[in-house]
Amino acid sequence: MFKEEIAGDVCDFREKGSGYMFCRFCGKETPNDSKFCQHCGKSLEMQSCQKREIVLRDKTFHFGGLSYNTGNIKIVNEWLRDQSIVVKEISFHTFMNHNIPLKLETVPSRIQIKYEERLTYPFIFQLGFFKKSALFSMSYEGLDNELEKWKLRNSDCRVVLTKRCGHQLNGYNTKSLYYLYIEKACPKCRTPIQNENVCPNCGNTIS
Repeated sequence: MFKEEIAGDVCDFREKGSGYMFCRFCGKETPNDSKFCQHCGKSLEMQSCQKREIVLRDKTFHFGGLSYNTGNIKIVNEWLRDQSIVVKEISFHTFMNHNIPLKLETVPSRIQIKYEERLTYPFIFQLGFFKKSALFSMSYEGLDNELEKWKLRNSDCRVVLTKRCGHQLNGYNTKSLYYLYIEKACPKCRTPIQNENVCPNCGNTIS
């Protein structure tokens, strides 16, 4: 069993070196040096946030050797959907699952999430993945292309973190691309919404 640990910071939806961040109110992209969001107009000044004490909590998921990406990611997403949080850091321990012939894949054995609780937070975090395997060396280009297609189909979501994991065994290669994204949600019942002013599930008015 081969393992690989990969970690990354989400940092309030700011991608290091990208020149932009995501507004914490509307979720749309705006330049890093913006004092106000170019889309919703709300202040992006973090002075009040810096003065308060930030308490990070930890949630760790452990998966067995017979598990696969689909089931593992579903478990994580069900938990994330019920939380009003901002993910600050996420790390993956992965291995090649080779218990079933012709179904080899790189899967997580452990996913650790560090997060900050936020009351009535208008977004939810979710994980997605793409995978592939082959009897020869391969790059992540195909998986990267799949992610770009997904972004086009899901323009209301914002990908805030991507992680690439791969393993090799006896010449067989498996690779997985994991992506963490946010989508707007009702602060009351956590139902994903798009541009609605009223939640279709609980009737809560969305400001």
